[in-house]
Amino acid sequence: DAIFAGDESFEEGSIRSVEALLRYPPVLWEGWGCSLAWQGKAVGAAPLKQAEAWADLFFGHGELPMQVLWPGQSDDARIACLGLNIVRYNIGGVGCCPGEQRSHRSRGWHAEIQGFQPYPPEAPGRASNGNAGFDWERDIEQRHFLSMAVERGVDRVE
Repeated sequence: DAIFAGDESFEEGSIRSVEALLRYPPVLWEGWGCSLAWQGKAVGAAPLKQAEAWADLFFGHGELPMQVLWPGQSDDARIACLGLNIVRYNIGGVGCCPGEQRSHRSRGWHAEIQGFQPYPPEAPGRASNGNAGFDWERDIEQRHFLSMAVERGVDRVE
């Protein structure tokens, strides 16, 4: 049995819970990560220098001068990069068909992640290029930020 200092303060069952955790093999740690979606669209749409600075902060290693993220900071102010190595790409669902109107419940342009099938296959006017209405040029902002993440060492994309 596992014995802990001060174990008399544990309620019955607490020790058994800890013992159960100790009996199973450890889980393989794969790293830290984030989901792109809104962040990916917003940062990917920023001017290149700003987008690269944010990619460095999230996925780079070492330190970053704070003035590249927030102009006006002192020259010697630095911030530690997070070194995230996992990123999740989120396929959107906004179609943007001709005549489609923004929902009154929309949270803004950054939250409207485009899907790759703007027209359902049966919709009139869909692309007749053999891709069943898919448009692989959509969602450029999130894909741009995803490529910057991979360039900085992300080794797992979900």
